[in-house]
Amino acid sequence: MNKNRVVDIITECVANNQLMSLTYKRERDKKQITRMVEPYEVKEVEGYWYLYAHDTTGGYKKGQGRTRTTKSFILENIVSVRNVNRDFIPRYQTL
Repeated sequence: MNKNRVVDIITECVANNQLMSLTYKRERDKKQITRMVEPYEVKEVEGYWYLYAHDTTGGYKKGQGRTRTTKSFILENIVSVRNVNRDFIPRYQTL
């Protein structure tokens, strides 16, 4: 997916509080993972652009089971996004 299109969809979902599905390349093993997220903010930190979002899909941590939490995703590692056209009520406020 074209990176400009990825950013356009993310921006639209953030502005309208809409859930999105994203597929990204995980840093540690380069495996592609798909998550359903509530996107909150796109922000540049020390030269890298990040998407901050609440991961409604969650992952697994040994001894903790499924974890649903706010996570950061490096924009350049996002492979594709899709607006699922479902609104959400923000859990957090961004600055």
